[in-house]
Amino acid sequence: MSLDLVAPFLAVAERGSFSAAATLLGVEKSSVSRAVARLEDAVGGRLFHRTTRRVSLTDLGSSVRDRLRSPYDNLDAAMREAATLSSAPRGRIAITCPADFGAMVLTEALARFSRQHPLVEIEVRVSGRYLDLLDEGLDAAIRISQHRLADSTFQARKIGAAPVRIYAAPSYVEAHGLPRTPEEARAHNWICFPATRDLRVTGSGRSVRLQATGRVSCDEMTFVHHATIHGVGLGILPLFLAEADVRAGRLVEVLPQWTMGSGQIWFITPGGKHKPAPIVGKLGDFLAEVLAARDIRPAS
Repeated sequence: MSLDLVAPFLAVAERGSFSAAATLLGVEKSSVSRAVARLEDAVGGRLFHRTTRRVSLTDLGSSVRDRLRSPYDNLDAAMREAATLSSAPRGRIAITCPADFGAMVLTEALARFSRQHPLVEIEVRVSGRYLDLLDEGLDAAIRISQHRLADSTFQARKIGAAPVRIYAAPSYVEAHGLPRTPEEARAHNWICFPATRDLRVTGSGRSVRLQATGRVSCDEMTFVHHATIHGVGLGILPLFLAEADVRAGRLVEVLPQWTMGSGQIWFITPGGKHKPAPIVGKLGDFLAEVLAARDIRPAS
């Protein structure tokens, strides 16, 4: 007995009509009738009572339907799953990002991405340096910069903003007090990060140059983050890194009425003939969604 006969029979049994079954299957009514007739020949008996007004199952038809329904549904589900897997994206994506962004944002995006694309492997290279995509064999990079990235060798997509603020631990505030002005802040201990040593802050109708100096410095923002929490000094941190600590009371914002420049979060991929597979762009979409859910959208 051919499996091609099962679907028409089950469709007629479900719809109670040869015409309705044909519409469901997208075939001619005559094709359904021939399939049911062939199945009846195979089982040696009539499967339906036919009148001009209705079609109903015979006892034999009910028995055949009950025995065929579960195996056929299982087979149909297996074939659909196989078709989905055969067309699903697969391969490997190598991406680099700073440690702080990787821990706070990329991990969540990868969890969502992996559930939807289980056949894609991800290699993450955490680095505080700007790795060359082509030399390092990378498909994508996360870079945070206050300036627009323009380079003909890669494509830059803005996926979020990275506003920075000044923070201190409650223990530091208790020991050293809370500065009320940028001039007072200059005299405090700072945990210095290269890109934030020299910034301008704006507030109270004026713009002030704020030079962070201190005994402790590091080129890795994750270190600055933890050192700030432990009360080593004032730290300039991106909002996406510090917001959870502020809510938990581990950090307090310093000079909240003053604002400073906001960096942009860029999703970088090779350009030209080295343009990566579309699935790499999908990873960028997931990152943008995670940032948007936290209201960290790109600045216009």
